[in-house]
Amino acid sequence: MNFFGIGIPELLVILVIALIVFGPRRLPEIGRSIGKAVRDFRRMSADFTSEWQELSKEVEETASEVQEGVSQIEEEVKGVGEEIKEEERKLREFGREISKKG
Repeated sequence: MNFFGIGIPELLVILVIALIVFGPRRLPEIGRSIGKAVRDFRRMSADFTSEWQELSKEVEETASEVQEGVSQIEEEVKGVGEEIKEEERKLREFGREISKKG
């Protein structure tokens, strides 16, 4: 068994020292306080983990939406570029016709 990297022998030594320092009457009170602190820490850790996962999911969704938007813009730009090329071709053709007549 391993509790925060502390084995059974080390845990027993810590408990004996705590018993000597705090006495048998205060030891249960201190144990409850430590237990409450560990519970609170675990709860906060779980809350943080869940918030982090939600935020990560939102970021992924936003990135996906942005990528879709970029793809649409690229397609539109490509279409506009083709329209510009077509208009340039028409202008060149019109310029040639004017040159032939003049």
